[in-house]
Amino acid sequence: MTILRLALRELRNDPAFAFFFAAGLALGFAGFVALDAFQSSVERELREGSQAFLGADLVVTSRRPLAADETLRLDALAGPGARSAQMVELFSMAAVAGRARLVDLHAIDADFPLYGEIVLEGAGPVGEAQRWALRERRGVWTDPALRSALGLAAGDDLSLGAARFEVQGEIARDGGRPASGLSIAPRVYLALERLPETGLVATGSRIEYRRFYRLATGEPRAVARAMREAVGAAPLEVRSHDEVTSDLARVYARASDALGLVALAAVFLACLGAAHLFRAFLLRRIVDVAILLSLGATRRRAERVFLVQLALLGVAAGALSCVLGALLLPIVARVAQDFLPRDFAPRVGWRAFVTVSVLAVSGGLAACLPLLGGLRELRPAELFAAGARPELSQRRRLAAWLPAGALFVAVCLWRAPSPRAGLWFAGVFAASFALLAGAGLAWQRGLAALPSPRRLAPRLGLRELARGRSGVLSCFTALALCALLQGLGPQLRASLARDLEAPGTAGLPSLFLFDIQPEQREALAAHVAARGVTLERVSPLVRARLDAIDGEPVREVEPGASADRDRGARDADGVVRRLRTRTYNLTYRAGLAPDERLLEGQPLSAEPPAPGALAEISLEREFAHRLGVGIGSVLRFDVQGVRVEGRVANLREVRWQSFEPNFFVAFQPGVLEDAPQTCLASIPALPAEPREALQASITAAFPNVSSVDVTRAVQRLLALSARLEWALAGTAALSLGVGLAIVYAIARDQARARRYETNLLKVLGADFALIRAALDVEYGALGLCAALAGVLLCAATSALLARIVLEVPWALAPLPLVASALGVPLLCVSAARLAARSVLRERPLVLLQER
Repeated sequence: MTILRLALRELRNDPAFAFFFAAGLALGFAGFVALDAFQSSVERELREGSQAFLGADLVVTSRRPLAADETLRLDALAGPGARSAQMVELFSMAAVAGRARLVDLHAIDADFPLYGEIVLEGAGPVGEAQRWALRERRGVWTDPALRSALGLAAGDDLSLGAARFEVQGEIARDGGRPASGLSIAPRVYLALERLPETGLVATGSRIEYRRFYRLATGEPRAVARAMREAVGAAPLEVRSHDEVTSDLARVYARASDALGLVALAAVFLACLGAAHLFRAFLLRRIVDVAILLSLGATRRRAERVFLVQLALLGVAAGALSCVLGALLLPIVARVAQDFLPRDFAPRVGWRAFVTVSVLAVSGGLAACLPLLGGLRELRPAELFAAGARPELSQRRRLAAWLPAGALFVAVCLWRAPSPRAGLWFAGVFAASFALLAGAGLAWQRGLAALPSPRRLAPRLGLRELARGRSGVLSCFTALALCALLQGLGPQLRASLARDLEAPGTAGLPSLFLFDIQPEQREALAAHVAARGVTLERVSPLVRARLDAIDGEPVREVEPGASADRDRGARDADGVVRRLRTRTYNLTYRAGLAPDERLLEGQPLSAEPPAPGALAEISLEREFAHRLGVGIGSVLRFDVQGVRVEGRVANLREVRWQSFEPNFFVAFQPGVLEDAPQTCLASIPALPAEPREALQASITAAFPNVSSVDVTRAVQRLLALSARLEWALAGTAALSLGVGLAIVYAIARDQARARRYETNLLKVLGADFALIRAALDVEYGALGLCAALAGVLLCAATSALLARIVLEVPWALAPLPLVASALGVPLLCVSAARLAARSVLRERPLVLLQER
């Protein structure tokens, strides 16, 4: 008989083991499959629709209008037959009937988009008639979000700057672009020819000029590279359609990877449960194996049979996890619907099946190989000893578990955005597992030292916990990890919400103003003062490009040159690539802002620098780390064609959650005062109605000044964190499901192992209620103590993450922790009751008949 046929026969003889082994692994990998399939679907959607997403093959972006010679040079590089389109993008205030909102204004010409189409609700794709009306009848097309924000309807007038426009349609679909969830403001389209009428284009305003190309010949990435080389030091950014979408794909990948790392907890628990199931399976087959060995079979052949069984079950688990993952995909897409194209339809592909099958087979083998090693010390001669039963070796070999640990670390490194993040997660998870396992072992030993309760049911239940070995410890650790994961999301969200100080409190500004012209400062301050409000934190803003670091020009890294490297390295390359073309916001001042703290160096001088001396610069800590500079480094900026150098005098920490004007780079006074600039400012906390009225009055009096409603921004941020919390909770729920599956499997095996003892108690007079009460005490105490350990570790872990990762004060959310502490024991008892039901209801006469 071949090894495959023998393996299949053994699995058919024990279908319960095969089912629970494969189902447990499948449940653990289901979340992994769903997230991987979602990420793959997003990447595929962006890759296939990247030209429609951008509306072109490539785009040239500048903070100023392109010069005539630059346009001619770029058009020549685009090649014969290439088509071009133009867009000007800026943030502005849209107002109607005394209400105003920040919008992302897109002024487009008649040729945009060059790929894809703009579809209006109820009117279909825009054609020449709609474009003519947009241009000649002073129209706009608006994002659906403005309908609820401003109460807009088709035909209404909308004020943009100094002009009024007719709402001619609502955008139903905009090429391949996702919904407005990724934008801080809803989108509005108007004709490029009408932009001057708004009066919004002013010196220093935050405006981007885009020129799009549709190529007739040539590969877009190669043409974009040639354009970058041709523009040289000019402050232009050139990107092909696939480069644009790859940046967005990385945003989705980061969120997916973060949840994927949490999903690995379910994978770990599934492998832990698989190891226990396989150990019980081996113990049931140990006599058969010993007989085969005594008849001349080799140990290697026996091991091969078990290895084939594990491989078959791993493939079955992979297939089943793909089915479960496909069922979870609509839920994942529902959570992320605000950030996806309207017609996005994720699906599980063959790559996900192959990947998860390989992982399931590898995980199952790695978790069970140490147990197979016990077969090598099996002594068949024990069969002939009176009353003897062969056992697996109980000696612990730490080295035997190294492949399983190495596989887990490798998967963490693969799923993480960077090797550092992967190692960090693996280390934290290993430390948490070790702490919980140690707590479980100490708890188990402590039970053995307790005096026996007088009542029989607690005595029986606690006795089984005290004398239990690997099964009790596995359940304890699994349930504690589940409780930790269940409470982690709510704790982090509570910390974030507390740091943002809940909308409407005095700690946050109510409005954040930008694009204030210097000559408007006094008039704007007087305008808000007349309404009983103070204009606060007025800060000059100067736009510049980083030109050199310590005398070395900032070099551009070619995008895509490191496509075979890990995602973290590619992201780092992207940061370096954008250093040259990115425009930085500089300011000048001497002291620190209230939400800043000096970390290293000396405060900036309040006096202008001496003639011939370098200006002093203050850098935000993380920004300096990203640039690789420190105290004493010399940075050179290009400010509107004028090069300005400065030496780093200090590093500071910035509390960005304050929503006040904050900057990465600050110069000492006396350096940037004559540069073209605008100003930022903030308005202190106000109730809803005065805030709405003040925002509308500022828009009416100063059309070029844009304002962000901080209260709404915080509410949006908290809503996003709630979405992430739900996603994290769903991933943690899978871990809980796997943990309960482990409890069920272990309770089922232990009930079968205690079958004769349980029925003996019945014979001696114990009723059903007493035996079930003992079971409830056993698993209730196990679940309660495990949940308490997980809750305590959750509180400590969330405090560390809040301080180190989110950099916010820790806040306790007690209700989720209480829910975990009470819910986990109830679920644990329910799973144990279900697992032992058949044994508890069995009549003792059956045992006498079997004997």
